[in-house]
Amino acid sequence: MIYALTREVKPRLVLIKEYRYPLDEEIFALPAGLVDDGETPGMAAVREMREETGFAFAEYTGGASCFRRPFFLGPGFTDETSCTVYGTVDASEGKQACESTEQIEVMLADRDRVRSILSEERVSLRGAYLMMQYLQMQDTNPFGFLDG
Repeated sequence: MIYALTREVKPRLVLIKEYRYPLDEEIFALPAGLVDDGETPGMAAVREMREETGFAFAEYTGGASCFRRPFFLGPGFTDETSCTVYGTVDASEGKQACESTEQIEVMLADRDRVRSILSEERVSLRGAYLMMQYLQMQDTNPFGFLDG
């Protein structure tokens, strides 16, 4: 999962709206993807952000590392883990390079839009938690919550 903010005085959150086959509809989420062999999560985040949005991503490595380690998603059903990579994007115009099975709409959401999405739209749980974190962040120290 990639928690990416724009480099602005009032940072916006990078969100995607993507069709999900099991639901047979679009939902809101944050960009994400699998870590390939030989990649770190940060390297995968750079690649996935470029593919899904066209944006250049710079990983934020400050703060407590415990917030970036993998956590289990549904240990009652699967051993799948997920971690979050935090950082910023250069949101100047870029070109998506989605896979043929991906239908992704990219948006840069401010707090009002994020509140609206959380109130009215279908959202992935992981995305919802990170959107809630975004609503609480300080514009002057957007990754301060990682300080522990």
